[in-house]
Amino acid sequence: MRWRFETAHRYRRSRSVNNQVLTARALRAQTRKGAMRLTDLTMGGGCGCKIAPGHLKQLLGGAPDRSEPLPWLLVGREGNEDSAAFRIRDGQVALTSLDFFPPIVDDPLLWGRIASCNAISDIYAMGGEPLLATAILGFPTDKLDDDVIRKVLDGARSACTEAGIPIAGGHSINLSEPIFGLSVIGQVEARRMLRNSTSRPGDVIALTKPIGVGLVVSAIKDRIAGFEETSPHYAAAMGIVTTLNSFGAIVSGVEGVSAMTDVTGFGLIGHLHEMALGAGTTARVVISEIPLMAAAVGLAESGRQTGGAKRNYAHYGADVSASPTIPEWKLRLLCDPQTNGGLLITVAADALPAVSSLAQRQGQALFVIGEMHERGERPIIIAA
Repeated sequence: MRWRFETAHRYRRSRSVNNQVLTARALRAQTRKGAMRLTDLTMGGGCGCKIAPGHLKQLLGGAPDRSEPLPWLLVGREGNEDSAAFRIRDGQVALTSLDFFPPIVDDPLLWGRIASCNAISDIYAMGGEPLLATAILGFPTDKLDDDVIRKVLDGARSACTEAGIPIAGGHSINLSEPIFGLSVIGQVEARRMLRNSTSRPGDVIALTKPIGVGLVVSAIKDRIAGFEETSPHYAAAMGIVTTLNSFGAIVSGVEGVSAMTDVTGFGLIGHLHEMALGAGTTARVVISEIPLMAAAVGLAESGRQTGGAKRNYAHYGADVSASPTIPEWKLRLLCDPQTNGGLLITVAADALPAVSSLAQRQGQALFVIGEMHERGERPIIIAA
């Protein structure tokens, strides 16, 4: 299913949030008048709100959760994986993950779908099938009327229905900044479970979605001319963030697929870094082979970048060896946080034809961007 957008109004700048309670209809009307928008209630949006990677490492760098390992816990927090995994019976593994964030768009229906697609992606990224979800919801009851939240939940249900799962419950709180997301439980056969740390030298690196949606969404939020809801740039961004990464549950069955993750808040560079560091390899990618959103290229070339990209670039830059002919703005764009970004897959070279054929049959884009090598001086090489 392709998520389609039918809108007629344009956004204009506003400075402040007033104190009136807004219904979904009133919210759209206020947006048309240039007054309060859903994103005006947030300091950020989407996966760009993640805590900076260096700070997060410090926060999680304390003592282990237990002095003794649990034999049934296959994947915990030590590996920066997309989901926790535990053995439920011979040959079967349960997956569980949680993801939520403030709105990145003003349409509550879209926000609910985007947040849900993003949360479900963590199950797909480990090769699993989602089974059920529970919702996490926080919103300011003095600012937003219940029908706004109903729209958010309608958007979430649209994603979950497409994924074949129910929203089986959840938890809500009154919060000054709205947040929404899902906790998702999934399942995968042990032989099909993929991690982000198991690639091998010689593996090909492939990506399923273009990079740059974080930068484009920031331009939409800041009302940059040409990025209105009626623009092709808006439609292109929404097409990415509202598309499920269900290909992960399918490609995990192909022999020769060695590792997988999804590209989210740490950008392409950050998630490549996790894959290479975990596997003890060096990822070599070719800048001209990496798919970049045309609108994001224009924005980055003009000097625009997101706060998340700045943090990611500062953290991962020292571990990247880039060709001197590559302009800095392109390197920064590769650090752009992605919301519900593409799957990053490594696969043995002789298995690539099978993966490519499968992607074609599924109508799934697949971009080969590089390969894994024996560990070199740095974990990431970007060639011109």
